[in-house]
Amino acid sequence: MKRAGAVLLAMLLLGGFGYGLLRLFQFRFSTGDAYPKYSSLRTDPAGAKVFFESLARLPGMRVARNLMPLAGMTQTGSTVFLLGVAPNLSAGEGTLYLHSLERLAARGNRVVLALREVEEGEKANVDALQQAWGVRMERGAFSSATEWKSLDPRALERAFGKGTIVLMADASLFTNVSLAAGGDPELLARIIGPHRDIVFDETHLGIAESGSVVALARRFRLHGLEFGLAL
Repeated sequence: MKRAGAVLLAMLLLGGFGYGLLRLFQFRFSTGDAYPKYSSLRTDPAGAKVFFESLARLPGMRVARNLMPLAGMTQTGSTVFLLGVAPNLSAGEGTLYLHSLERLAARGNRVVLALREVEEGEKANVDALQQAWGVRMERGAFSSATEWKSLDPRALERAFGKGTIVLMADASLFTNVSLAAGGDPELLARIIGPHRDIVFDETHLGIAESGSVVALARRFRLHGLEFGLAL
């Protein structure tokens, strides 16, 4: 009897622990701080949810998130935001990645590629930009760019097929903290362009549709929650 009681108590404790972790998980994702920087799902200063929701409130605008592989996107006539792209775009895979964005733009989309700041210990290798697009960067700014039109010292634009690519040297323009401080509405309007369909890609930040809460917990290293849900 004593052993059965101990087992029952242990099960209750584990159940309570799992419930507590689940509540923590729900709270973190409701506030958004569990998502990567520049995610349109993140509500703290480093996120871009304010920008997402502001566009969604504009009459005639249709705003959505992409959680599927970028190569599978079939959009045409849309503005596609990729915010907070890593600045270490070295030649090779980085060049192939940029060419995939060219194909997305060529279908008639406006692709906005916004580079994030260099993080501590990270090298900003942007050889791919120079190799694929003739763009050079120094200290987080464009130093030279052939065949590109300047929208602003921080933004370049170039036609590809039926669409365009906008290259941003600083993704912080789109963050919640920037918009709370007033932002730069005129530049934002020029970057968005004429399209009424807006897509925020989340897959380049590591957020993808998996259909599994456990997989989502694993993605954001909430291993205690994963264990609790498995029980």
